[in-house]
Amino acid sequence: MPLTCPRCLRDLSGSASDPGGPPSFCMYCGQRLRGSSGWTQTVKPDDPLGQADVHTRTFEVTPQVDPPSATNVAPPTEIAGYRIVRFLGAGGMGAVYEAEAATGQRVAIKLLSARLTGNAASVERFRQEGRVASQITHPRCVFVMRADTDAGRPYIVMELMPGTTLKDMVDERGPLPPADAIARILDVIDGLGEAHRLGVIHRDVKPSNCFLTADDRVKVGDFGLSKSLGVSEGGRHLTQTGAFLGTVLFASPEQIRGEQVGYDSDVYAVAGTLYYLLSGKAPYQHESMTAALAKAITEPPPNLRTYRPDVPAELDAAVLKGLERDRDRRWQSLSEFGDSLRDLLPSNNRPARPRVLALAYLIDVVLLQFVLVPLELIVTSGVAVHPFSVGWTTVLVAFAYFAPAEGIFGTTLGKKLLGLRVSKLGQTGPPGFLRAAFRTAVFHAILFGAIYGIGAVLGTVPGLGVALGLTTPTGERELWGVVAGLGALALALQARKSRGGFRGVQDLLTGCHVTQRPLHAKRTRLTSRFPNPIERGVPAPVPLPPSVGGFAVTGKVCDLPDGGEAWAAEDVGLGRRMLIRVFPPGQTRTAAETVAVRPTRMRSVSHGALVWAGAERAWAAYVAPSGAPLVDLVTRPGKPLSWADARSIIEQVTDELVAAEADGSGVWRPTTDQVWVEPGGRVQLLDFPIPPGAGWHVDGEAQFPDPGPTDPLKFVRQVTTLALEGAARVDGGPVRAPIPPHASRVTAKLFDDGTGGYPTLSTWWQDLAETHSHPAQVTAAGRAAHLGVQAVLLAWGVSLMLTVTGLNNFARAMMSAAYVARPTQVEAVLNDPDKVAAVLDAARALPKEHARVRAKIETALAPGRLPETIERLHARVEHLQDDAKDHRSYLTAPEQAALDGITSHLEFDEPDLTDPQSPFLFAVALEVAAAENPAAAAKSEDGERFVFPLSAAVLLLVPLGWAGFAFVFRGGLAFLLAGITLVKADGRRAGRFRCAVRELIVWTPLTGVLLVTLWVQYAHPEMVLTRTVLWLVGVATIPLYVVIALRDPVQPPQDRLAGTFLVPV
Repeated sequence: MPLTCPRCLRDLSGSASDPGGPPSFCMYCGQRLRGSSGWTQTVKPDDPLGQADVHTRTFEVTPQVDPPSATNVAPPTEIAGYRIVRFLGAGGMGAVYEAEAATGQRVAIKLLSARLTGNAASVERFRQEGRVASQITHPRCVFVMRADTDAGRPYIVMELMPGTTLKDMVDERGPLPPADAIARILDVIDGLGEAHRLGVIHRDVKPSNCFLTADDRVKVGDFGLSKSLGVSEGGRHLTQTGAFLGTVLFASPEQIRGEQVGYDSDVYAVAGTLYYLLSGKAPYQHESMTAALAKAITEPPPNLRTYRPDVPAELDAAVLKGLERDRDRRWQSLSEFGDSLRDLLPSNNRPARPRVLALAYLIDVVLLQFVLVPLELIVTSGVAVHPFSVGWTTVLVAFAYFAPAEGIFGTTLGKKLLGLRVSKLGQTGPPGFLRAAFRTAVFHAILFGAIYGIGAVLGTVPGLGVALGLTTPTGERELWGVVAGLGALALALQARKSRGGFRGVQDLLTGCHVTQRPLHAKRTRLTSRFPNPIERGVPAPVPLPPSVGGFAVTGKVCDLPDGGEAWAAEDVGLGRRMLIRVFPPGQTRTAAETVAVRPTRMRSVSHGALVWAGAERAWAAYVAPSGAPLVDLVTRPGKPLSWADARSIIEQVTDELVAAEADGSGVWRPTTDQVWVEPGGRVQLLDFPIPPGAGWHVDGEAQFPDPGPTDPLKFVRQVTTLALEGAARVDGGPVRAPIPPHASRVTAKLFDDGTGGYPTLSTWWQDLAETHSHPAQVTAAGRAAHLGVQAVLLAWGVSLMLTVTGLNNFARAMMSAAYVARPTQVEAVLNDPDKVAAVLDAARALPKEHARVRAKIETALAPGRLPETIERLHARVEHLQDDAKDHRSYLTAPEQAALDGITSHLEFDEPDLTDPQSPFLFAVALEVAAAENPAAAAKSEDGERFVFPLSAAVLLLVPLGWAGFAFVFRGGLAFLLAGITLVKADGRRAGRFRCAVRELIVWTPLTGVLLVTLWVQYAHPEMVLTRTVLWLVGVATIPLYVVIALRDPVQPPQDRLAGTFLVPV
């Protein structure tokens, strides 16, 4: 007869046949199996996963679980004032009941098993579950309200869930569609991410622990095995009774082996849960427990596409990476895993804008030049081609690059850098090689046809065609004009938005589109420099009661504008901070305060009435908000929040206002003091104002602002200006902050009180959501793309500056060596009598117009003057050689070696002394004249006095030229192509003069260092090491500029000096 787990009802017959004998615990749910009562043997319906929900199944009677009939203790009718409604289910630690509070609220109560109340370890683990879970108030986690002891038995009061789990969903519907499965698991990731932020590991994530809510979202529950990283468990994961802590089918290898677990262990379990949602199977499902354990530790799981061929390959790879046995190769965090999954949701991928498409293609073209230029030179034998030439080499290289890159990987290098991908319409995976090849062929046929057609048309223009090297046969002008026009029209279609985004002809014909990967939200980390207002405490004129509703009162926080008070308290059983609002006599909670249960509102736990200060008063207990008021976060002179941080806060406030408008549960005229932001960026709108640290006075008295505006849009204005400007206002014109132009347009409309403003809160909310299709700020990747374009544009200028400076001494040494060669050759000729006679004969044959040259040669080479001429010429050669040696000594060893290699070939051909037109005759005359008058020769040959001013002029010309471009284009061509613009601190676009000044600041370090280097070479050429170090410092400023730009892409040092900010267009 088959063996069945008494808790999950899973057939364990295969496990019973293991060599080690019957297992001591269930491989599916962790239930201990071997004990005094033996095994439960029964036949049950097939359960493919073996995780039957304890809330919806009927359990076999066994000492290991606690249904009401399983013990001698009668089922309770009431627990700590909660009336028991019905039994929901049971597990190894106890039973779960649905209960009703005195207020009518339905909850779930988990009661520790009576047989475990005497076990200190079990009691402590049960309490730990409540304490750990109570820290997590995220809307995607089951909320724990209370934890205490009733009649000696610990209990936990939790949010009541409908009872349906992800496992039940798969059991009923089968494996989920990829997009649906991703959406469900992202809810799980959001909830567990909050737990990880608080240092809590769940350790038992599985489909049956993920509950569906009434609004079809998912909440993570059952933190019974959770662990705080601050608590050591000695690396053991078995209780003293031998029960495995976790579920084998979804436990990570390190958890199975009993090693230390970490956040990545939960990542593994989440990936396993997603695997189950997509396939209907656990990653290592097997009838034998031993086989399942062995496979989990030693083998990779089967590919998802084995069971579901329709699962995209990227999704399969993402899940398998989460299931890596090697922890270093696994996703290192849930946020990283979540981002990869969000990328795969078609709804999250927005159409790529034409500007970004053009920039990505430009980057690809620049990269292809490193392959294309050498090939073109080989094919054309080094002959340059005109810019309108499109040869087969270009066509083949473009096809060989774009077709496989887009077909196999869905992206190219340029597209990947800008976060673009090519896919079939409505999907996110690569389109396949054949489809991508056809798309590439169509696009480049259009592009190359347009280029060639334009060239052909220009070739018909008189004079211009010849100048460009273009020729068009007569009669073909009209034909090529039509080709160029059609190509330009086809390219222009890319700028027209249609279904699926900006799709060109190539996309329409292939059913593809290019989308922008989701722009992942920045992980906000906001801190306040003020003390927490709740922990501040003020004197209470009337002694406070020690406890209210079971919560220990720890002090008074502040008086409230309505005459009530706010008290700080603690839920001792959970170790959770609480905030109690005490109403003035005669006032009670409003219906809005009772209804609102949203992540953007305070979490209400309980309420009631008390008699205090001589009067009966209503009270309400809330989980104390963490973080700080928004006012405290932005009260930093000159440092308001960025648009990326501010938009998240504004969106959450808007979400709350929209939800409150829908169900009437809004806070009455809230003020900005009531907007609190947690360290992770989550916003809560408090039901009542607590004075922020920035508004607290030394005497302990707080000054409350007047009630907020009745119009929710005006409250949004206050929050927007507080976050972006540092001070709240409702009028006074558009937002004055360095935000992107698309954000400026939206916020300007928000402050428009006329017909151009927003008529309702919903229209503002929709436009705000649309801003997610644009980058919130310039990122390091965006700045890298900008720098790549800038490198192409600036390469010639920077190279010229470095060459002029670096080779200055080398060029002077080359000139000195060249000066020596000709007089040396002349001296050698004059020392040969036969050659002297030949020179004289050739000089006498010179025409009359060169009479002065003939006279100079005849006079200097006359028999009586020749020895003197040779002596003077020899002295000149020695002087030039000494000068050349001096210049050579000013060079580094590599430069000297290069100079020697060049000068060794610096020889003149043997002169033809019989030719009267030979240039050598003129060289003889010049050298003889120079030897006769050394001072004049030295002056005429001294070109060095012009070297420094000319070189300095070249160095200054480059930055001045780019400053001119910055003036014309308001930042430069690279900014224009990269989709970046410069704005001032008030958000207005930077003026041309400011942009030019900024450009000069950018160039100043490099130009300044190179000018000093040039001066050292001119004034102190012997300082070889100094000028070498200075030149290398100049070179180092280039990568240093890149590093600084990538580390601070929004406002690097040059922009701080110029008062500008970089924002995306």
